[in-house]
Amino acid sequence: MSQKLVSITAVTLLVLGSLAQADSSDLDTALGTVEKFDKESVTITLSDKPKKSIELKITGTSNFTLFAPQVRSGKTIITQRKAEASDLNKGQPIAAIYAGADKENVLLNAVLKPIEKPAEKPVEKK
Repeated sequence: MSQKLVSITAVTLLVLGSLAQADSSDLDTALGTVEKFDKESVTITLSDKPKKSIELKITGTSNFTLFAPQVRSGKTIITQRKAEASDLNKGQPIAAIYAGADKENVLLNAVLKPIEKPAEKPVEKK
């Protein structure tokens, strides 16, 4: 009887494990620009579907990185530095990795591209 109980327990655990995997969150990505943001969420206008946007919840474990290419000795070097949600700007290019959980999308990692500042007009000398 004990061996039968062990077998039933093992089968039950296998079934529950497979159900948990089928119900787990899948990773997804979004590439676009920051439409709006606050301390709890960021809305991204998708680059491949300009009329569509996605809202991602920002949590304590959401990570932000600022992508910053630099030219050193004539070569472009890709660098990145840690950023915060407060570094977000409207219209800023963003690439995000997120997962769905409880009917909302949770931001895992975001890479931000610095916003190009408009070139200053040279002062004309008279």
